[in-house]
Amino acid sequence: MRYCCRQYTGKSVDLDELTNVVVQFFREENFKVHALKMGRRFFVQARKGGMYRPVLSNDHAFTMAIEGEPSDFKILLGVSPWHDMPEPSAAEPFFSNPISAFTEVKESIWSYELEHNLWHYIENQIELGLQ
Repeated sequence: MRYCCRQYTGKSVDLDELTNVVVQFFREENFKVHALKMGRRFFVQARKGGMYRPVLSNDHAFTMAIEGEPSDFKILLGVSPWHDMPEPSAAEPFFSNPISAFTEVKESIWSYELEHNLWHYIENQIELGLQ
């Protein structure tokens, strides 16, 4: 599976604040993070740094796309190539055709654990009421 998608309805969530807490989550885990807002669309990428990352051609990042309204939105989470300077044109495929935007990667316990922790964190924040 290239990405995971979850739909949330009837929650009245401030999507700007949701994006901010996701960015904070990754920063607390010592990731390099950037985010881009395009109207009611949000794009977040996070990757571990290190001098060997480019040498090993492992230039992938956890990528999240959030789209919708406060009471009806979806979150897509997966792995994709890192974009150094994210622009709306770089993020558009994640909203228009996500299957082609996310990269299929081999499973690893580390990425599975991080994804599980991130979903748990996001859903706790939503239930606590990001308004």
